Amino acid sequence: MEEAEDADDRLSQSGEQEGTDEVNGADAGQKRRDGEPETLVGVYSTITDLAQPADPEEPQRMLVWVRKDGASGLGVATAATKDCNALRILAVNPGPVFEWNEQHPSLQVCRDDHIVAVNGIGGSTQRIVAEIR
Repeated sequence: MEEAEDADDRLSQSGEQEGTDEVNGADAGQKRRDGEPETLVGVYSTITDLAQPADPEEPQRMLVWVRKDGASGLGVATAATKDCNALRILAVNPGPVFEWNEQHPSLQVCRDDHIVAVNGIGGSTQRIVAEIR
């Protein structure tokens, strides 16, 4: 995963809280039907389903299931949010998230979406980045 180089320097140790481990009935401990483990990414997005317009004032939470191949990361460039509790997506590059977008056109992860948890781990960007690695 590509990250802003100075993101770790801006991380706050205060305000850490337990991450969300369940959204829409799916939890971070689940595996795909074929038994292969995947990375569960909780994303706040302003658009989640083209059939139902989202309220721009209320970000929508969605789950993204991707298979991370070794140290290659998720294929997104990120930076820590100002309050250091999420990663703002700067760009979606080739990789697992890009493949997710191709397979789920109505649930795409886009620039300016926020990664709020990975495998149920959230609360601070340090914890999220550590789980991605």
